[in-house]
Amino acid sequence: MIIVCLFDFLKIWMKNKKRFLSGTFGARMLIQRLFNCVNRMMWLLLLLPLLLKKKKAVGKVDTSTLIVVGGSILFLKGFGLFNDLLESLGLQESQDTKNLDAASTNPFSPWSPLFIKAAPVGAYILKDEVVNQMMTTLVNAFGYFNDDESAAIGVFKTLKTQSQLSYFADIWQKAGNGDLLTWLRGGAWPADRLSDAETDQINQFILKLPKYTP
Repeated sequence: MIIVCLFDFLKIWMKNKKRFLSGTFGARMLIQRLFNCVNRMMWLLLLLPLLLKKKKAVGKVDTSTLIVVGGSILFLKGFGLFNDLLESLGLQESQDTKNLDAASTNPFSPWSPLFIKAAPVGAYILKDEVVNQMMTTLVNAFGYFNDDESAAIGVFKTLKTQSQLSYFADIWQKAGNGDLLTWLRGGAWPADRLSDAETDQINQFILKLPKYTP
């Protein structure tokens, strides 16, 4: 169980090492993570013996064990902890990750340059100076030891249509920066940019915008 907790903190460290090093990873967030980790350990300690407890008859499990395990799972699901536990163990993807994976594989997503290329005449785009400013802000938002996630997210909150995002993604790609959505999600340090939760925050904002004109 300690290994599970350490694994959880390792994931936090890998994704937020810049904020730890810069002192911007708040104590409140750290305490919350610690509480969640201890909570998972308690439930694992409760469930593991029950799962391992079997009758001597091969292939049969004590009915009371099934009832307690099933009830515990329902309790965890009721408080939204079961999925969190599976995600922490790497056994289930978060909804944020699923949303972003779906967007990245959709060729006509607003994140794709194909979206603006298929847009009707009159669809909103962006002025060159706006595109340049957005690019500069995005690139400068991420560094080796500190990231400004709010600045990066704020870049997209200025958009008024989905077509503007697609236009920006097209220019971004032509500038040699690769796929915009993939770049935002980042990877290993020092290219660990936004978490999937933060990136999907942008994604959900974009999906609520009108497609072509405000």
